Amino acid sequence: MIPSLTKGAKMNVEYRKEDEMMMPNLSPAQSQATDLGVFAARRLRFLKEEKPALYTDLLTSGKLDAHLAEIDKSASEMMEALVRRTAKAQGIDESLKREDPVRWAQSMGEIQATADGTVMREVVLT
Repeated sequence: MIPSLTKGAKMNVEYRKEDEMMMPNLSPAQSQATDLGVFAARRLRFLKEEKPALYTDLLTSGKLDAHLAEIDKSASEMMEALVRRTAKAQGIDESLKREDPVRWAQSMGEIQATADGTVMREVVLT
């Protein structure tokens, strides 16, 4: 163990030898949440691929899980609101579901796909 630079502070850090140098075995804090949802997974992939500096900052500061949870919550709420509002505006309701379930399913699929695109642009990929 290498002594701490701060007087009186003790750190138990293990080291490994790389070439001729001793390197600390450091790893980021373990993730609390493993499955936050589809929008969180999409956001995580976006951060890793398109915003690596932001991803690293969130990861090393311990704020990544909270960030992903907030994105997932906001995106899910927006998705539900868009689908509900659009379905109502187009007259896609429970009576159509009973009368013509195929048309209802097609219409809802289209509405959900459109809402998903909007949520991705406005929440996940920003």
